[in-house]
Amino acid sequence: MPLRFYFDTHIAKAVADQLRASSIDVIRCEEINMEGAKDADHLMYATRETRIMISQDEDFTILHSHWQKAGRKHAGIMKVPANWQGAVQITLLIAALRFYYEAEALGAVDYESEIANHIIYL
Repeated sequence: MPLRFYFDTHIAKAVADQLRASSIDVIRCEEINMEGAKDADHLMYATRETRIMISQDEDFTILHSHWQKAGRKHAGIMKVPANWQGAVQITLLIAALRFYYEAEALGAVDYESEIANHIIYL
């Protein structure tokens, strides 16, 4: 199954637009009226929809730890560095997400063992 992504408000719209132009499945929280949702609600949505959570928010690191301790599973979290802003964020995040998308499609990355229920620091 191809990787699918879910972006919170910290991720530039241009990232979603460019990934979609490459037929990569992306949903932004604003598109489903969750822009003001709590981080736990974002993670629950992403998990329910089998989408990798993409955010710069440090709270997802804490949520990941809490979920691990509680034995809860999630679809994966990719933590974007705080210093990736503007054009830098757009360029680097598109490259990183395309890499994971293509690597998983080729079998070089295994979703179940390397992404699901993991936090990946980009």
